[in-house]
Amino acid sequence: MSLAPLLRLGERELIALVGGGGKSTMLFGLGHELTASGKRVILTTTTKMGRAQAEAAPIVCWSADTECAVAALDQAGPVMLVTGGDDH
Repeated sequence: MSLAPLLRLGERELIALVGGGGKSTMLFGLGHELTASGKRVILTTTTKMGRAQAEAAPIVCWSADTECAVAALDQAGPVMLVTGGDDH
């Protein structure tokens, strides 16, 4: 099942996920779906995410390294931008 059509996503969107479970799964699933359709995607969270979970993304940019994120957007897959905590 494709999520993007169900959410009626346009060309440029900012999406927030809230609730009590499944947010990370949906975050990564939607990110992969959108990049597979040619979209450029940055994933991030306002809550703590475990290192192993964040590193499940194909591309991870640690801290607010905008050069990493900008360069990574031209590669395949969603970019996980991690701010705060341990810089990698």
